[in-house]
Amino acid sequence: MADEGKEIAWEEIHFSPIPSQTNIYGLTKVEGREEGNKVFLASLSGRVICLEYQQNWLVPSAREVPFTYIPDSAEIVSIDAFKRPEPSKQLVVGISLILLKNSRSHQKQFLNIYSALESKAEFSLESIAEGCQHFELDFVPFQLTHAEIFVKGRKEVVFLLCGSDQSVHMFCERFEEQPVADYFPELQNLASNVLWLEVQIHQSRRITVLGCQDGHVKLAVIELAVQPSVIKEYNLNRDGPISSVKLFSLNPGQAHKPGGTL
Repeated sequence: MADEGKEIAWEEIHFSPIPSQTNIYGLTKVEGREEGNKVFLASLSGRVICLEYQQNWLVPSAREVPFTYIPDSAEIVSIDAFKRPEPSKQLVVGISLILLKNSRSHQKQFLNIYSALESKAEFSLESIAEGCQHFELDFVPFQLTHAEIFVKGRKEVVFLLCGSDQSVHMFCERFEEQPVADYFPELQNLASNVLWLEVQIHQSRRITVLGCQDGHVKLAVIELAVQPSVIKEYNLNRDGPISSVKLFSLNPGQAHKPGGTL
């Protein structure tokens, strides 16, 4: 941190305009050696921009990715991306959107999940953008995130979609909605809409923290050894909606491990 009283000279290294504004759910990143590090930025106008640095991080690049099944009248609500576990390591992108029909009273909501049509093209954005599974939702989507689960000893990554029905919906690797309580008991019987959710796993335990529309904050510790079960739970209430919650550690050597501080 700079000394107090000293001015910091900032130099702009890259600027990329976007088609329209985004929201708090419109940004996600993907890290990897094969396909490089990427940031997906989803604008409300229904367009998605991919930002990345090429040639050893020296040359910035920004380009629009033509994801299918996003009509001109659609507004993107949230976006998220992850890589499937080995050996596949296939890139998967999820986009929730609202399709307006003349007025807000006639809108429809959808979740689009994109993955490569062919295994050899698993890192080709063009191929991923064309391979879409399309789900109509009966609730307004909020944050879209992902988490790891274990099914018969095998690791899978699932999408978790917060909704206006006071529920969090889980879409499994086959991209079918499954009961969230089977793997996330801490996400059932919620008293308000979840606006932000963060999940981290450390060894055989999972830390889940969520912020709700009514100001409720919940942190749960889950034992994963046999059947997922809540072993600790903490709750507090604030005066207004909780737009973001983060897990971090006060130990610099464990910056990405949960269990530190809320």
